[in-house]
Amino acid sequence: MPITPLILGLILGPNLELQFRRALQISAGDYGTLIETPLSKVLYLALVIVLVAPTTVKIIKKFRSRSVK
Repeated sequence: MPITPLILGLILGPNLELQFRRALQISAGDYGTLIETPLSKVLYLALVIVLVAPTTVKIIKKFRSRSVK
């Protein structure tokens, strides 16, 4: 397990949680404010692509290798 992401998580995690709680308090608990702006939508989309792309590429390669045989 790489140590760098662990250290970053330990350092930035509490601050991230604090800012998340503040955002929810300001919006009275409405999660919709977290995805209102176009920039946040683009960032969430990029996050989903980064998380899903490796698995999708593996599945596509597996299907291509089966069709070649």
